[in-house]
Amino acid sequence: MRPEKASIARDIQNRLRQSSFLFVVGYIGMRVDHFSGLRKRLKAVDAKLHVVKNTLLLLAMQGLDFPKFGAAFCGQNALVTGNGDVCAVARVLRLFSLEFEMPSIKMGMLSGVPLSLAQVEVLATLPSHEGLRAHLLGLFKEPAAHLLRTFSESGACLVRLLQLKQSKNKLVE
Repeated sequence: MRPEKASIARDIQNRLRQSSFLFVVGYIGMRVDHFSGLRKRLKAVDAKLHVVKNTLLLLAMQGLDFPKFGAAFCGQNALVTGNGDVCAVARVLRLFSLEFEMPSIKMGMLSGVPLSLAQVEVLATLPSHEGLRAHLLGLFKEPAAHLLRTFSESGACLVRLLQLKQSKNKLVE
């Protein structure tokens, strides 16, 4: 193997080691403006898009404990790597794919565990961290708010009863 290819394979290997997730996407039919648009969207969620040759990617993966992905590496592929929110990255890829009908998401990997296309779709539909935190906070606040409404309703009911009694006494007089 030529030293340039070995160097590129080591660079890919380092990217894969440093990344907490990996998506393999097919980019057949994508134009330069599509690539730049996708790269901008991925940069916003702390991810990068790398176009690599399949042979160099397979060579880089040999040095890592990655499972074999045979069928995923057919055709023109690009890697999406990063350390940010994997759900946000999957959502960006899915929305871009729905908008432009490309790239095609072939597979993913999260913390060394391979993900099928269906699992990547599930990741894309999960809410963001902020959304989950807001939902969890709402769940924590709901019992306290319900208890407060229950206590305040008893007092309000007593006040309405006394007002009704007072207005009834005024009518009788």
